[in-house]
Amino acid sequence: MWTRSLRRLIDDAAGGVAIEYAMLAMAIGIAAIAALSQIGTKVSNNLSNAALGIG
Repeated sequence: MWTRSLRRLIDDAAGGVAIEYAMLAMAIGIAAIAALSQIGTKVSNNLSNAALGIG
């Protein structure tokens, strides 16, 4: 019984498209997190340098 449901899920093209969009969204999210992490580190370093220069 479950094999028939699994086969129907595998053969369903709409499920494949949904998975592709989910993977694309995940890749974009990971890239955004990596970019924001790098930006955050640079901003933190710049603020630390400014604070050291002031005081």
